[in-house]
Amino acid sequence: MLKHFLVILNPHSGKGKGCEALDLFKAVALHKGVTHEVFTTQRAGDAVTFLQQHTLEGVDAIISIGGDGSLNEVVNGLLRREDHPGIPVGVLPSGTGNSLMKDMDCSHASEAIADIFIGNRSFLDVFEVEMDGEIHFGFNMVGCGLPAEINEVAERFRFFRGQRYNVAALKTILNYKPLGYHFYTEDGNESFVSDFIVASNTRNIGTGLKIAPHALLDDGLLDIFILKAIPHRFSLFTLFAKLLRGTHQQDARVILRRLSDFRISSPSRKLLNIDGEQYAFNELRVKMLPGRIELLHQPEGD
Repeated sequence: MLKHFLVILNPHSGKGKGCEALDLFKAVALHKGVTHEVFTTQRAGDAVTFLQQHTLEGVDAIISIGGDGSLNEVVNGLLRREDHPGIPVGVLPSGTGNSLMKDMDCSHASEAIADIFIGNRSFLDVFEVEMDGEIHFGFNMVGCGLPAEINEVAERFRFFRGQRYNVAALKTILNYKPLGYHFYTEDGNESFVSDFIVASNTRNIGTGLKIAPHALLDDGLLDIFILKAIPHRFSLFTLFAKLLRGTHQQDARVILRRLSDFRISSPSRKLLNIDGEQYAFNELRVKMLPGRIELLHQPEGD
């Protein structure tokens, strides 16, 4: 039985939604007779550092209140520990995208709180990204080229709120200069050159791009989208519309693969997007870590 929770709160998520979710959780925890402690992040990376240094003694579960970026920090903080605590994680979705919880059919904090205390659990695959000698973990997506550039622009367009990724995509497509990223399967049997590479563990990315409509959270594989070279950038707009609907899989411009590991090299030190967080890289390898995180949630229908 879960008796004590550690709550990681991003107070800036969802323009106050995170704090509202915390109030809901506190009320339910009081009613259930369980205790909790709260760590409030102030800046990016705070949750990673805290979870690496905190003893976690007596903690039965961790609750992440925020978006996909907040959960990414919780995952990294746990998996970078030497003691591998294996503490289950609950999520109160309060961010812009909330891709994981959309896949769990649990997009509201009140639903997520009920789910946490029901007792049903599931396991979440995590991927490890080794780039230029550093290790990072993710659970949602990893992408380079246009996807990373769009995310970079979207961070500056937060005032568009739920439409910021769509507006950022429009601006980025109009201004993007192709570079040519090299994608290799780990066995060396296939290689591609592309400026739009996304590997997704969730069906949704951003604020609703259904880039991997058949992705599963616990199959040990990433669903990979690679865009072939195209004659004119304006044709990307029709593809983007298909991505919003999840109807791109029959498009002749798209290469789809399901893999547990792969490599990418960049023509120069360029942006990489991991769960919405931005990095720069030259060479990287991605490999799956099946069932690495236990979730206090269960997908609808399981």
